[in-house]
Amino acid sequence: TINGGSNGIIQNTLDGTSGQSCPGGTCSVQSDSSPISLTGCTHCTVENLNIASVYVRASGDTNQFGTGIKVDDSGISGASNVLIANNTISNAYSGILWYYGTNESGIEIKGGTIGNTNWGIALRAPDHLDTITGITIHDNNIHDHANWDDYPSPYNNHHNGVFIFGNTTGNAVSGCYVYNNYFYGSFGSGTSPGLYLDNVSTGTFSCTA
Repeated sequence: TINGGSNGIIQNTLDGTSGQSCPGGTCSVQSDSSPISLTGCTHCTVENLNIASVYVRASGDTNQFGTGIKVDDSGISGASNVLIANNTISNAYSGILWYYGTNESGIEIKGGTIGNTNWGIALRAPDHLDTITGITIHDNNIHDHANWDDYPSPYNNHHNGVFIFGNTTGNAVSGCYVYNNYFYGSFGSGTSPGLYLDNVSTGTFSCTA
């Protein structure tokens, strides 16, 4: 269990688009990072953290940096009984990014406040035959994506509150429930706000919202 209690904060201090205002002064570092990174976790909890200023980005920057909470189970027999709850995440390409593995189940992401991200919560299988059989995403507040605009058109960054996809033949998602999430704020350009399901896989791919 990783529990931030009443005042737990993890933040970068100078990481962001050059000239932006970072907690440590003017942003002067352009580096990718994941303050919380997990692999193959069972019976894990991450809760009550403030993960801030991962990459303070200005619209038009070409860097796709920063993941608040990253779970990388790609290509392995992955996670079960994982709770990610009541975290505040700001200024990152992905608030929560989950590369799902094989036969994952019992995953719950709830009660978060996630802002100034390209993707609030993203669930994806990159390059392996992976499946997830149970995930619930609920009661999160996800807001403001415009600082992740990229120019000129076409916009490569599609901003999504919750983004669930598979892109390898045979990827499968089932037992997926997304509900009671609130999407608001400035959605920016090249955007698909709210819930976005995208499947180029031939596997079963379903989610109830």
